[in-house]
Amino acid sequence: PANAAAPNTIVDAFKRSWDAVTLMNQGGGSFPICTFSYMYIDTDPNYLKDASGALLKAFAQFILSEEGQRMPAEFGFYPLPVGTGTLASPESTSLLKKARDAVDGLAPGGSPTAWTFESESSTRKGEGQGDYVFSGKRTAYADYERAKIVTDVASIKTQILDLQYNEVVQLHGSGTTNPQKVFWKVMDILEERARVPMSMSYRAVGSSTGQCEFIGSCSSGTIMNSPAYAPWNHFGSGDIPFSSADWTLLTNTNSKPFIHVPFQLGTISFFHSVPSSYGEIKLDACTLAKIFKTDINTWDHADIKAANPGFNPPAGAAIKVAHRTHGSSSTKLSTQYLNLACSSAWTLGTGSTITWPASTHAVEGSGGMTTYLQSNQFAIGYLDSGHGIAAGLSEVELKNAAGRYLKSSQADVAGVTAYVTLPSSAQADWSAVSLMNKPGALTWPITTFSYLYVRKDLTSMGRSGAAVKAFAQFLLSDEGQAMLPEFGFYGVSSAVKALANAGLASVKLASTAPAFIFESEATTRKGVGQQYYTLSGKRKTYAEIERATFRAELNAMVVKFNALKAQHDALAATMTTTYKYENTTTVYVGNPNKNDGAGHEEHEWIEQKADVALALALIGFLLAVPALVMSAVATHRIRFLGQSLNVHKTLGQGLFEEQRNPPGEQRDFGYPPPPPPPGGGGVGGMRQVKSNPFARVDVVGPGGLPTTAMPPPRA
Repeated sequence: PANAAAPNTIVDAFKRSWDAVTLMNQGGGSFPICTFSYMYIDTDPNYLKDASGALLKAFAQFILSEEGQRMPAEFGFYPLPVGTGTLASPESTSLLKKARDAVDGLAPGGSPTAWTFESESSTRKGEGQGDYVFSGKRTAYADYERAKIVTDVASIKTQILDLQYNEVVQLHGSGTTNPQKVFWKVMDILEERARVPMSMSYRAVGSSTGQCEFIGSCSSGTIMNSPAYAPWNHFGSGDIPFSSADWTLLTNTNSKPFIHVPFQLGTISFFHSVPSSYGEIKLDACTLAKIFKTDINTWDHADIKAANPGFNPPAGAAIKVAHRTHGSSSTKLSTQYLNLACSSAWTLGTGSTITWPASTHAVEGSGGMTTYLQSNQFAIGYLDSGHGIAAGLSEVELKNAAGRYLKSSQADVAGVTAYVTLPSSAQADWSAVSLMNKPGALTWPITTFSYLYVRKDLTSMGRSGAAVKAFAQFLLSDEGQAMLPEFGFYGVSSAVKALANAGLASVKLASTAPAFIFESEATTRKGVGQQYYTLSGKRKTYAEIERATFRAELNAMVVKFNALKAQHDALAATMTTTYKYENTTTVYVGNPNKNDGAGHEEHEWIEQKADVALALALIGFLLAVPALVMSAVATHRIRFLGQSLNVHKTLGQGLFEEQRNPPGEQRDFGYPPPPPPPGGGGVGGMRQVKSNPFARVDVVGPGGLPTTAMPPPRA
């Protein structure tokens, strides 16, 4: 306002017309809509006279005094300018000085006694006690009470602010199971870095549930006293965009606009639990469609074997088909792929839920799918690639649009965005965005964005609204994007991040909710980093330090374990013996080139136990000297067992052989038995031992010399 007043030519005579005086749109640094407030005083002595006239003059003088000019700020106004511009240079010619001079020149009729002033800070001895003196030294108890109340209110405001700073800021979301571990880790990090206490949670329930809870309307379940179409969480998440109908319902019909925040790329894969000894499996969309429709229901079906010449499963081995339940983005994406790539074979439709054949098995969440595949041999299902790979599941080699078979780890996942046209903004309708079955030799056919769903107006959420924005910003930051590969996901392009960040910038927060800011671990922001709403990488917990130490030690153990296992496999590849045993636990030493085709499952069981024992031995070696001694013994026994029983991956040199014979019966395996040990004993070169499953087994080694091995596993 002071700048706005400066350019005007203010009339010197305050009795003249001011109708041409305007402070509107004056330019410079001024606000465009400004105005004076005026007192209108009739200067006619016949009107302005006696005691009332003197009092009116004193009233105007007080308003223009130094004390009076300090008061407008309390009520959102500004004093008259002093010391700047043409109205105040020099001060003796300022607008305020001219206004004071004009009021001092008023001459009330009747010659009344003029009022004078004594300020609170300056005593006027004798004069201040006069009848017509306004003295700042006089006050009423009401003034004291009001001043005390003002002080108390200010103190309470400070205490409330302190309580708000120490109040727990909550952040809760729900939706897709795929990025659940990413969310949990980021929430853990932000809680550690915050000065204000924060409590964050994410409920992994599937994309469809996340969407309906974000809308605030599900087919079943309600929130008590929840306003219509108010979200039941602070944010939602899914691996699919909202449908056009739901986007319109919120944005247009109910005036509840929201934004899609794509923060990562993920892939969906088909996984199976066929024992690895039968070979790798690759499938195209048509074969998968027939499997999930149960038109193909055994693993030795001609269509499967035609695509996998080296695949030899047991005859008639039934395929156990598993699918997600409760509305899953994985289901929607998988069915979309089958429909896009082989619509002639896939007739069950697409969507987050469909009607599956009765003989299939319903599982809940990515964890439920993982558990089912781990617990049931010869099963097949689908889930996000990162989750399945981390769990050690066997992935189907999938045929992409370019006709190439590959696994998700071999694909150029990020490259798929080159084939996608993005919407104009994060607030727009994203229902047409699809990364499915795009061209490209290394393109993975089932790829998707993972999204955060965020309301545009977060004012009703208070400080939780600011936490939503900070959470999304961290996911899009360089640090957040660098975390994704750990969980099998991929970062988004700079163009996608720019679109998402622009959407977050448009989000409206409550006036009482300061926005969170960030301080990285590498760069100190002096002063700023210590503020209440700074999420600082300089803050940590000791638990985080310990976890980092454990991860480093574990990684070192894995390296050493892999080196030891490589030595073990190399040694195993040179073995020249295998074994056979009877129900009487008589053990033969055999020929590795002989194979009767049986024993796959038990071979794998023994191999797994051997690997576990080796791992335990290695850990003992790394932890303590006494454990080293024990691990050496264990390693020796397992190594000998590997040599004696051929429990290893022989890299093509001899398969595990098993032959159970009725007690007392011998069979001719095509090679002569070893000579009997010195002193006789046994039948036909065999040494008989007891059938106690916990007994040692005497193995007749080369040259007929007895050795000792662990007992063979029992059926």
